[in-house]
Amino acid sequence: DVYKRQGEDLEAILHIQRSGWQVWYNPAMELHHKIPPSRLQRGYLLKMFRGIGLSRHRTRMLSFPGWQRPLMLPVYALNDLRKLLRHSLIHGTGVFTDTVTACEVTLYFYSLLSPFYLWQRGLRQAIAKYRL
Repeated sequence: DVYKRQGEDLEAILHIQRSGWQVWYNPAMELHHKIPPSRLQRGYLLKMFRGIGLSRHRTRMLSFPGWQRPLMLPVYALNDLRKLLRHSLIHGTGVFTDTVTACEVTLYFYSLLSPFYLWQRGLRQAIAKYRL
C-alpha cells in the first residue's frame, strides 16, 4: 500500500533524533540512484505525493511532545490551506495541467486531510479489532 510506505525514511530519522542520536548532512556524499521511467510518469508522481501527504500528520507530530500535538493541528492546517490558496492564485489552471504544480497541490491537499485520514483509519482498525 503506497500510503504505508511514504515518509518511512523521515519517520526513521525523527525516531533516531528523538533517541538522542545525531543525524548529519554530508554534502560530499554522492548517491547514484537508477529510477525507472515509470516512476517519472504523472500518474505515479501524483499517487506518490498523495501518499506522502496522507502520511504527513504522523511525521509532523513526531517532532512534538504529546501535549503540543493538538495545538499544532490548526497551525499546520492553516499553513496547508495558505499554500493551496497561494498555488491556486499564482498558477491558475496550471494546478491541474502542470505536473510539478499538480504534485505540489496534491501534497498540500492531502497533508491537510492527513489527520482526518489517519484518525479514520485508526478508528476502522479499532472497530475491526473489537469485532474479532
